[in-house]
Amino acid sequence: MGFHTPSFSTWLPHLQLAVCYDLGAHALANQHNEQALVYRPGDETILANRKYFQNKLQELQNDQERPSP
Repeated sequence: MGFHTPSFSTWLPHLQLAVCYDLGAHALANQHNEQALVYRPGDETILANRKYFQNKLQELQNDQERPSP
């Protein structure tokens, strides 16, 4: 007996991990956000996160390519 909420074992853990990993492991955060998007392709929050992570990863890449003073 009991109840089953599919979101608890599909997209929601990935979305929560994306938030946690955003504290420093941005590539991993992006991967989990993309996994959440597989389950909820039209979710506005996850799509907004996608844009955020794309920008964040681009900024990090630009910082790495910039020569040190």
